[in-house]
Amino acid sequence: MKLYFSIAACLCLYANLSNAQLLNQDASGKSTIIESGSTVSLDFSQALANINYFKSIPQKKDNKSARGLIIGGQLQGRSAGGWANLFSDGKFTPEGNLSVLAGGYTRLRKVRDNDNYEWLLEERVKCNEERNEKGRLLDEKIFPGLINKHWQVQDCGSSDSVLTLVKAAMDSKTKLIEKLEKLEKEIREKASFDRCDLQAVKSIHALVEDLRETAELERFIALTDKLDKLRTEINDYSKRVVRTGRLTYYFRAGVSARGFKYDNGEAIKQMDTRFTDVSSVEPYFEIGTSWRLNACSYLGITAGAQYFSNFGALAQSAYSLVSQDSIGNSVLQTKTEITAYSGAAFIRKWGAYVNADYLFLLPLEQAKSMYLGISPYIRLNFPGVSAYLDSFRATAGLGGYFINGNSGAFQGGIYLQTSDLNKENYDHIGKTITFGLVSKFNLSGIAL
Repeated sequence: MKLYFSIAACLCLYANLSNAQLLNQDASGKSTIIESGSTVSLDFSQALANINYFKSIPQKKDNKSARGLIIGGQLQGRSAGGWANLFSDGKFTPEGNLSVLAGGYTRLRKVRDNDNYEWLLEERVKCNEERNEKGRLLDEKIFPGLINKHWQVQDCGSSDSVLTLVKAAMDSKTKLIEKLEKLEKEIREKASFDRCDLQAVKSIHALVEDLRETAELERFIALTDKLDKLRTEINDYSKRVVRTGRLTYYFRAGVSARGFKYDNGEAIKQMDTRFTDVSSVEPYFEIGTSWRLNACSYLGITAGAQYFSNFGALAQSAYSLVSQDSIGNSVLQTKTEITAYSGAAFIRKWGAYVNADYLFLLPLEQAKSMYLGISPYIRLNFPGVSAYLDSFRATAGLGGYFINGNSGAFQGGIYLQTSDLNKENYDHIGKTITFGLVSKFNLSGIAL
């Protein structure tokens, strides 16, 4: 176990380089859904610490590829004696799990090439720079020159106010001609149309005719339209990229290990033979797939083979071994605490299993940047027919997790689980319900 936690410490140092995580977990710390991010999670009800480290490797180094590889591993430690014993050097019942994973991923939906997206961004910059240059030329040289050329209204009190309206219309540029024509029409329709109004109409009309032939204004309007189209196309492209699905497929191999003392019964009178140390190493292999269907839906399925044991059916007992030494008229007592398991003979047997998880992210109206992740899951175990192992065991659960929408980080949550859905050992499902509280420390997040 010390080796396991040494490895965990090293993984914590480098986990910021990873980009995958387990989004949910059951009472054993397992999940079939793998996505971007990395986490360290603590299950307070099960005294279980879990760290996962997975890294996606795109085919192209610039991260533009729709396909790639995924590698990584998961490490967890657990103590049957609770959190107080998990990190201590005393006598306790340790459980550890170490697994490695390798596979690949591909996008479920075809999106526009990222090279084109970068071209759009570059084109927007160039278009905006040229548009600004044309705008400065119009404001500083062309418009003042045309006003001096055509504005011939003299000895009229209304000329200044009309000129102010003309200059205000020039600020818009793209709607300049339409605004000047509208202004000309309004002056013509005045009830008190006089000589000054006639001169203003002639000046505006001549100004409009010259503006129609001004290449710089025509180019400015064309660049404005192009810039609007580029912005729309970039926004549409960004939305499509965010909501692109992803399919991950992988092979995982791991080993679960536990150590405990087995009580051979009161009939054994010798200490060294009554309590025997048992070390159980249970390997497992599985193939799995994890789908990100869209930005808010995830599905994972795995099938594999592993060693099943009847450790859960053994009864736990605590003993105190007292030794006495006489020192003169005094007695020195030494007490040793022993935790042992008894019952049917401890056995292991190869079997198969199928696991499935689903996760749906529900936005919270009261907290716009927060999501509630609802995650039902099921575990189907087929240990095989045995006098000490069930031929079939179904486990089901429902988890609820909070996710920060800004960072994509999972904040932890709770789960409810029953380990005997098919009532193999109990006549009522309620007798096997487990409640768990999970806290997650995110070293990176998912993209929402």
